[in-house]
Amino acid sequence: MVKQELLDQKLVLEQTEQYKLSIQVSLNGFSFCCMDDRTKRFVALKDYAIANLSGTFDELCFHIERILKEDELLKRPYKEVRCMLVSQMFTLIPSEFFIKEKSYEYLKALIPFSASEVEVHHARIKNSSIVSVYALPIPITSATREAHPNVSFYNQSIPQITKQLAEKTTSQYQLSVFIHDNLVGFSLMDGGKLKIYTAYTIESTSDLVYYALLLLKEHDIKPADIEVYVSGTIEKQSTRFAELSQYLPNLALDLVPKGFEYSYLFKYRAEHQFANLFKLVECE
Repeated sequence: MVKQELLDQKLVLEQTEQYKLSIQVSLNGFSFCCMDDRTKRFVALKDYAIANLSGTFDELCFHIERILKEDELLKRPYKEVRCMLVSQMFTLIPSEFFIKEKSYEYLKALIPFSASEVEVHHARIKNSSIVSVYALPIPITSATREAHPNVSFYNQSIPQITKQLAEKTTSQYQLSVFIHDNLVGFSLMDGGKLKIYTAYTIESTSDLVYYALLLLKEHDIKPADIEVYVSGTIEKQSTRFAELSQYLPNLALDLVPKGFEYSYLFKYRAEHQFANLFKLVECE
């Protein structure tokens, strides 16, 4: 089911070979956006809700295959295609210690799949000495690659950290919080450098508050001393935002990545919710 569809008047289906396509996949959702590479303008965004009753990647793949075959925008060719899976199946390695041949070994204890059931990828995070190593189930990569042979795969940690590093402020401490369904990713910066990135599954706002405060306590940071930017499935008028702001006084909604143009249709409807997806286009 399409939850949201925003198509700019400058979108031209016959010119998608000049566009860059970014896709976000999770167990219960599928979103994508298109950017015209000539003008650096995002001209389309669609957000699907997926009824994954079994909560498995096999069922998810069934829905993804249908969307890829039926959506008019996704049937078109693109200049570049990026697809990220929102999951906990990743780890971060200092680049000086990263060995490509050991990629699966880094993840073996963290994922519920054998080496034959996943594709393991890695990406160096811009402006850092960090490599993100991550796994995607083969049914997901196969279905996406069949529709778009030029696709590259990512994990949500990459655009989230990349955006935070690119938009650092003069504040000593910054915390980026990305919420997607029941998964939350925390990216903590100290003095303009990444200190830690971690992700948890949550069942309630109380869990979200607990993990945020635990992270600050572990690094001896007072809530009043840190800027916190939240993106994803949260609204400023929600009870979740209100409860979180009680404990994190410098809380604000994240903004869309800088350096691009955005359709006027996105204003107030597709900004902080898809900040991570918009940033994916810049990931290497």
